[in-house]
Amino acid sequence: MTSNQKLDHPGRWLGALMNARLGVLEGVLRGLERHGLAPRRVHKLRVAARRLRNALQLARVWRGGGRLGRLSKKLGRFATEFGALRDLDVQAEFLGRATDRLEPGMQPPLRRLRRRYADERRRLAKTLSGRLAAGGKLAGKIRKAAAKLETTDAGTATTDAWRARLAGPVHALTDACQAAANSARAAPDDAALHRWRIAAKKLRYRLEALDSLYGGGLGVWIERLTQLQDALGEAHDAAVFQETFRTIAAAMEAEGGGGTAGRHQFQAAVRRVLTLNQARKRRALRQASQLRQLGTPF
Repeated sequence: MTSNQKLDHPGRWLGALMNARLGVLEGVLRGLERHGLAPRRVHKLRVAARRLRNALQLARVWRGGGRLGRLSKKLGRFATEFGALRDLDVQAEFLGRATDRLEPGMQPPLRRLRRRYADERRRLAKTLSGRLAAGGKLAGKIRKAAAKLETTDAGTATTDAWRARLAGPVHALTDACQAAANSARAAPDDAALHRWRIAAKKLRYRLEALDSLYGGGLGVWIERLTQLQDALGEAHDAAVFQETFRTIAAAMEAEGGGGTAGRHQFQAAVRRVLTLNQARKRRALRQASQLRQLGTPF
Protein backbone atom coordinates (compact mmCIF):
# COMPACT_ATOMS: atom_id res chain seq x y z
CA MET A 1 0.00 0.00 0.00
CA THR A 2 1.50 3.32 -1.08
CA SER A 3 0.47 6.93 -0.68
CA ASN A 4 0.32 9.85 -3.10
CA GLN A 5 0.16 12.39 -0.27
CA LYS A 6 3.35 14.18 0.73
CA LEU A 7 3.84 14.31 4.50
CA ASP A 8 6.42 17.01 5.09
CA HIS A 9 4.91 18.03 8.44
CA PRO A 10 3.06 15.26 10.33
CA GLY A 11 2.05 17.74 13.03
CA ARG A 12 0.03 19.78 10.54
CA TRP A 13 -1.62 16.66 9.17
CA LEU A 14 -2.41 15.36 12.67
CA GLY A 15 -3.64 18.78 13.81
CA ALA A 16 -5.95 19.02 10.81
CA LEU A 17 -7.24 15.50 11.48
CA MET A 18 -7.91 16.32 15.13
CA ASN A 19 -9.61 19.62 14.29
CA ALA A 20 -11.87 17.97 11.71
CA ARG A 21 -12.99 15.31 14.17
CA LEU A 22 -13.24 17.84 16.97
CA GLY A 23 -15.59 19.92 14.82
CA VAL A 24 -17.91 16.93 14.46
CA LEU A 25 -17.91 16.30 18.21
CA GLU A 26 -18.60 19.95 19.02
CA GLY A 27 -21.47 19.98 16.53
CA VAL A 28 -23.01 16.92 18.18
CA LEU A 29 -22.60 18.48 21.64
CA ARG A 30 -24.38 21.66 20.50
CA GLY A 31 -27.23 19.57 19.12
CA LEU A 32 -27.56 17.66 22.38
CA GLU A 33 -27.60 20.88 24.41
CA ARG A 34 -30.26 22.45 22.21
CA HIS A 35 -32.49 19.49 21.45
CA GLY A 36 -31.89 16.96 24.23
CA LEU A 37 -30.43 13.47 24.44
CA ALA A 38 -32.32 11.82 21.60
CA PRO A 39 -31.14 8.24 20.83
CA ARG A 40 -29.60 9.06 17.44
CA ARG A 41 -27.70 12.03 18.84
CA VAL A 42 -26.34 9.98 21.75
CA HIS A 43 -25.06 7.41 19.26
CA LYS A 44 -23.41 10.16 17.18
CA LEU A 45 -21.77 11.52 20.33
CA ARG A 46 -20.15 8.21 21.15
CA VAL A 47 -18.95 7.62 17.57
CA ALA A 48 -17.55 11.17 17.28
CA ALA A 49 -15.74 10.80 20.61
CA ARG A 50 -14.21 7.46 19.56
CA ARG A 51 -12.96 8.89 16.26
CA LEU A 52 -11.46 11.92 17.95
CA ARG A 53 -9.87 9.73 20.59
CA ASN A 54 -8.26 7.63 17.87
CA ALA A 55 -6.81 10.79 16.32
CA LEU A 56 -5.32 11.67 19.73
CA GLN A 57 -3.86 8.20 20.04
CA LEU A 58 -2.39 8.49 16.55
CA ALA A 59 -0.79 11.81 17.52
CA ARG A 60 0.83 10.04 20.47
CA VAL A 61 2.64 7.78 18.00
CA TRP A 62 4.45 10.90 16.78
CA ARG A 63 4.73 12.98 19.96
CA GLY A 64 4.61 10.38 22.72
CA GLY A 65 2.32 10.34 25.78
CA GLY A 66 1.95 13.14 28.30
CA ARG A 67 -0.83 15.61 27.65
CA LEU A 68 -2.18 13.81 24.58
CA GLY A 69 -2.49 10.61 26.59
CA ARG A 70 -4.33 12.35 29.42
CA LEU A 71 -6.74 14.01 27.00
CA SER A 72 -7.39 10.67 25.29
CA LYS A 73 -8.24 9.00 28.61
CA LYS A 74 -10.53 11.86 29.68
CA LEU A 75 -12.36 11.71 26.37
CA GLY A 76 -12.75 7.94 26.72
CA ARG A 77 -14.25 8.31 30.20
CA PHE A 78 -16.60 11.03 28.98
CA ALA A 79 -17.92 8.85 26.14
CA THR A 80 -18.27 5.85 28.45
CA GLU A 81 -20.63 7.81 30.71
CA PHE A 82 -23.21 7.76 27.91
CA GLY A 83 -22.84 4.02 27.28
CA ALA A 84 -25.65 2.95 29.61
CA LEU A 85 -28.03 5.36 27.90
CA ARG A 86 -27.07 4.01 24.49
CA ASP A 87 -27.60 0.44 25.73
CA LEU A 88 -31.12 1.31 26.90
CA ASP A 89 -31.90 2.86 23.53
CA VAL A 90 -30.73 -0.21 21.61
CA GLN A 91 -32.65 -2.55 23.92
CA ALA A 92 -35.84 -0.50 23.74
CA GLU A 93 -35.62 -0.45 19.95
CA PHE A 94 -35.33 -4.24 19.78
CA LEU A 95 -38.12 -4.69 22.32
CA GLY A 96 -40.37 -2.52 20.16
CA ARG A 97 -39.65 -4.63 17.08
CA ALA A 98 -40.17 -7.85 19.02
CA THR A 99 -43.47 -6.62 20.44
CA ASP A 100 -44.78 -5.88 16.95
CA ARG A 101 -44.00 -9.45 15.89
CA LEU A 102 -46.04 -11.09 18.66
CA GLU A 103 -49.71 -11.91 18.71
CA PRO A 104 -51.98 -9.06 19.90
CA GLY A 105 -52.76 -10.90 23.14
CA MET A 106 -49.09 -10.92 24.14
CA GLN A 107 -48.45 -7.26 23.46
CA PRO A 108 -50.04 -5.54 26.53
CA PRO A 109 -47.54 -6.91 29.10
CA LEU A 110 -44.66 -5.99 26.83
CA ARG A 111 -45.97 -2.45 26.55
CA ARG A 112 -45.65 -2.24 30.33
CA LEU A 113 -42.04 -3.38 30.00
CA ARG A 114 -41.40 -0.74 27.35
CA ARG A 115 -42.77 1.94 29.68
CA ARG A 116 -40.34 0.74 32.33
CA TYR A 117 -37.47 1.15 29.87
CA ALA A 118 -38.71 4.65 28.98
CA ASP A 119 -38.88 5.64 32.66
CA GLU A 120 -35.32 4.45 33.26
CA ARG A 121 -34.09 6.31 30.17
CA ARG A 122 -35.66 9.60 31.30
CA ARG A 123 -34.01 9.25 34.69
CA LEU A 124 -30.60 8.55 33.21
CA ALA A 125 -30.86 11.25 30.52
CA LYS A 126 -31.69 13.85 33.16
CA THR A 127 -28.51 12.97 35.02
CA LEU A 128 -26.30 12.93 31.92
CA SER A 129 -27.58 16.21 30.48
CA GLY A 130 -25.53 17.97 33.15
CA ARG A 131 -22.34 16.38 31.80
CA LEU A 132 -22.48 18.01 28.36
CA ALA A 133 -20.73 21.14 29.59
CA ALA A 134 -17.77 19.00 30.68
CA GLY A 135 -17.54 17.68 27.13
CA GLY A 136 -17.39 21.23 25.80
CA LYS A 137 -14.55 22.16 28.16
CA LEU A 138 -12.62 19.04 27.18
CA ALA A 139 -13.09 19.90 23.50
CA GLY A 140 -11.48 23.30 24.13
CA LYS A 141 -8.40 21.67 25.66
CA ILE A 142 -8.10 19.28 22.71
CA ARG A 143 -8.27 22.19 20.26
CA LYS A 144 -5.32 23.82 22.02
CA ALA A 145 -3.38 20.56 21.78
CA ALA A 146 -4.12 20.37 18.05
CA ALA A 147 -2.86 23.93 17.54
CA LYS A 148 0.36 23.05 19.36
CA LEU A 149 0.89 20.01 17.14
CA GLU A 150 0.63 22.14 14.02
CA THR A 151 3.51 24.39 15.15
CA THR A 152 5.83 21.65 16.47
CA ASP A 153 9.10 21.11 14.63
CA ALA A 154 8.64 18.28 12.14
CA GLY A 155 12.28 17.19 12.07
CA THR A 156 14.05 15.91 8.96
CA ALA A 157 12.41 12.51 8.37
CA THR A 158 11.11 11.71 4.88
CA THR A 159 7.47 11.27 3.91
CA ASP A 160 7.89 7.49 3.71
CA ALA A 161 9.49 7.41 7.16
CA TRP A 162 6.68 9.41 8.76
CA ARG A 163 4.01 7.38 7.06
CA ALA A 164 5.63 4.14 8.17
CA ARG A 165 5.91 5.42 11.73
CA LEU A 166 2.27 6.49 11.91
CA ALA A 167 1.06 3.24 10.32
CA GLY A 168 3.33 1.03 12.43
CA PRO A 169 0.80 0.19 15.17
CA VAL A 170 -1.63 -1.15 12.53
CA HIS A 171 0.32 -4.41 12.41
CA ALA A 172 -0.14 -4.94 16.16
CA LEU A 173 -3.83 -3.98 15.94
CA THR A 174 -4.36 -6.38 13.02
CA ASP A 175 -2.63 -9.21 14.90
CA ALA A 176 -4.73 -8.47 18.00
CA CYS A 177 -7.92 -8.56 15.95
CA GLN A 178 -7.01 -11.87 14.34
CA ALA A 179 -5.98 -13.37 17.69
CA ALA A 180 -9.28 -12.27 19.22
CA ALA A 181 -11.13 -13.82 16.27
CA ASN A 182 -9.31 -17.12 16.75
CA SER A 183 -10.07 -17.12 20.49
CA ALA A 184 -13.74 -16.40 19.86
CA ARG A 185 -13.87 -19.22 17.33
CA ALA A 186 -12.35 -21.66 19.81
CA ALA A 187 -14.57 -20.56 22.72
CA PRO A 188 -17.43 -18.33 21.49
CA ASP A 189 -18.60 -17.05 24.87
CA ASP A 190 -19.81 -13.48 25.38
CA ALA A 191 -16.52 -12.30 26.88
CA ALA A 192 -14.46 -13.60 23.93
CA LEU A 193 -16.89 -12.09 21.42
CA HIS A 194 -16.71 -8.77 23.25
CA ARG A 195 -12.90 -8.77 23.03
CA TRP A 196 -13.11 -9.50 19.32
CA ARG A 197 -15.56 -6.63 18.81
CA ILE A 198 -13.32 -4.17 20.65
CA ALA A 199 -10.23 -5.29 18.69
CA ALA A 200 -12.08 -4.86 15.39
CA LYS A 201 -13.30 -1.43 16.47
CA LYS A 202 -9.80 -0.22 17.35
CA LEU A 203 -8.40 -1.41 14.03
CA ARG A 204 -11.25 0.14 12.04
CA TYR A 205 -10.90 3.56 13.65
CA ARG A 206 -7.15 3.55 13.16
CA LEU A 207 -7.50 2.74 9.45
CA GLU A 208 -10.14 5.47 9.09
CA ALA A 209 -7.67 7.96 10.57
CA LEU A 210 -4.91 6.88 8.18
CA ASP A 211 -7.03 6.57 5.04
CA SER A 212 -6.24 10.02 3.64
CA LEU A 213 -2.51 9.22 3.78
CA TYR A 214 -3.14 6.34 1.39
CA GLY A 215 -5.36 8.11 -1.12
CA GLY A 216 -8.51 6.42 0.17
CA GLY A 217 -6.99 3.03 -0.55
CA LEU A 218 -7.93 1.56 2.84
CA GLY A 219 -11.65 1.64 2.06
CA VAL A 220 -11.92 -2.12 1.39
CA TRP A 221 -10.55 -2.99 4.84
CA ILE A 222 -12.60 -0.27 6.55
CA GLU A 223 -15.80 -1.54 4.94
CA ARG A 224 -15.07 -5.14 5.90
CA LEU A 225 -14.26 -4.14 9.48
CA THR A 226 -17.46 -2.06 9.63
CA GLN A 227 -19.48 -5.11 8.61
CA LEU A 228 -17.66 -7.25 11.17
CA GLN A 229 -18.14 -4.66 13.90
CA ASP A 230 -21.84 -4.35 13.08
CA ALA A 231 -22.33 -8.11 13.31
CA LEU A 232 -20.39 -8.43 16.57
CA GLY A 233 -22.18 -5.35 17.92
CA GLU A 234 -25.53 -7.00 17.23
CA ALA A 235 -24.39 -10.12 19.09
CA HIS A 236 -23.16 -7.97 21.98
CA ASP A 237 -26.44 -6.05 22.10
CA ALA A 238 -28.30 -9.36 22.22
CA ALA A 239 -26.18 -10.57 25.14
CA VAL A 240 -26.71 -7.33 27.09
CA PHE A 241 -30.42 -7.37 26.31
CA GLN A 242 -30.77 -10.94 27.55
CA GLU A 243 -29.46 -10.06 31.01
CA THR A 244 -31.14 -6.68 31.39
CA PHE A 245 -34.49 -7.86 30.09
CA ARG A 246 -34.52 -10.85 32.44
CA THR A 247 -33.79 -8.58 35.39
CA ILE A 248 -36.47 -6.02 34.55
CA ALA A 249 -39.03 -8.71 33.73
CA ALA A 250 -38.35 -10.55 37.00
CA ALA A 251 -38.77 -7.33 38.98
CA MET A 252 -42.08 -6.55 37.28
CA GLU A 253 -43.36 -10.10 37.80
CA ALA A 254 -42.50 -9.86 41.50
CA GLU A 255 -44.60 -6.71 41.76
CA GLY A 256 -47.63 -8.83 40.89
CA GLY A 257 -50.89 -7.63 39.40
CA GLY A 258 -53.15 -9.21 36.80
CA GLY A 259 -53.80 -12.45 38.69
CA THR A 260 -52.73 -15.91 37.61
CA ALA A 261 -53.86 -15.50 34.01
CA GLY A 262 -52.04 -12.20 33.69
CA ARG A 263 -48.87 -13.70 35.15
CA HIS A 264 -48.94 -16.59 32.70
CA GLN A 265 -49.49 -14.19 29.80
CA PHE A 266 -46.58 -12.07 30.96
CA GLN A 267 -44.28 -15.10 31.30
CA ALA A 268 -45.21 -16.36 27.84
CA ALA A 269 -44.50 -12.96 26.28
CA VAL A 270 -41.11 -12.77 28.01
CA ARG A 271 -40.15 -16.24 26.77
CA ARG A 272 -41.06 -15.30 23.20
CA VAL A 273 -38.99 -12.14 23.31
CA LEU A 274 -35.98 -14.00 24.68
CA THR A 275 -36.34 -16.60 21.91
CA LEU A 276 -36.38 -13.86 19.26
CA ASN A 277 -33.33 -12.30 20.89
CA GLN A 278 -31.36 -15.56 20.81
CA ALA A 279 -32.26 -15.95 17.13
CA ARG A 280 -30.84 -12.51 16.27
CA LYS A 281 -27.65 -13.36 18.15
CA ARG A 282 -27.21 -16.56 16.13
CA ARG A 283 -27.71 -14.65 12.87
CA ALA A 284 -25.14 -12.05 13.90
CA LEU A 285 -22.56 -14.69 14.81
CA ARG A 286 -23.03 -16.49 11.48
CA GLN A 287 -22.35 -13.22 9.69
CA ALA A 288 -19.30 -12.48 11.84
CA SER A 289 -17.82 -15.93 11.21
CA GLN A 290 -17.88 -15.23 7.46
CA LEU A 291 -15.77 -12.09 8.01
CA ARG A 292 -13.19 -13.63 10.32
CA GLN A 293 -10.13 -13.57 7.99
CA LEU A 294 -9.18 -9.94 7.38
CA GLY A 295 -5.58 -9.90 6.14
CA THR A 296 -3.57 -6.70 6.44
CA PRO A 297 -3.46 -3.59 4.24
CA PHE A 298 0.30 -3.05 4.78
